[in-house]
Amino acid sequence: MKTPYLVIGLAACLSLLAESAQTRPSGSNQTLEQRLVKLERRVMKQQRRLLRTSRLAAQLSKKLASVDAALGLFSDEKPCPDGTPGFFHAPDFSSCYHLEQSLVLTNWTDALKLCKILSPTSHLVSIETKDEQQFLRAKWFNGIGGVATYARFWTSGQMVSGQWTWQATGKKMAYENWIPLVTHDDERYDCAAVYSNEAYAWGGAACWAPHMVTCEINL
Repeated sequence: MKTPYLVIGLAACLSLLAESAQTRPSGSNQTLEQRLVKLERRVMKQQRRLLRTSRLAAQLSKKLASVDAALGLFSDEKPCPDGTPGFFHAPDFSSCYHLEQSLVLTNWTDALKLCKILSPTSHLVSIETKDEQQFLRAKWFNGIGGVATYARFWTSGQMVSGQWTWQATGKKMAYENWIPLVTHDDERYDCAAVYSNEAYAWGGAACWAPHMVTCEINL
């Protein structure tokens, strides 16, 4: 999907133009400001398109999961709550999960919305134990992470007042799996993502960055 990369490209352009505005003579500032306004409008337009695309992908995922269920492809698994096709049950963690496989990339806020589109009781995944981390790591690897050399997956982790918490529960992180030797207390990168190229360890990420989505329903 090209839309997220276009958003990143436009954001980069905004940054470069902002830097240029600081170094060029004041006489050219008005023109640069006009260009920045136009680019900002284009970025917002692309973000709205991305959210619409994410919603369509979620609807398609529901339809495909309904077909799978009708064919009995997952009859050996305990079903998740009614109205949540596309989720698989993990009895060891009293949760159902949805790993988005359609290469939909979205920012953290829209990822929250995408989970709610899939199910009103769904939220971004909260990884609360080492066993849950290992379980999801295998699922990610066997899914898109096994064929993508570089993939990131949003979690509900968010830095609030300098403390990493799970947005889904409001609890501070008890179990953590941060990338070794990499700082994770920079408030510019205050949303937690899983990095496939770092053995599926966690890292702080800019909340506006486009990453993949993993949703969870607590049973």
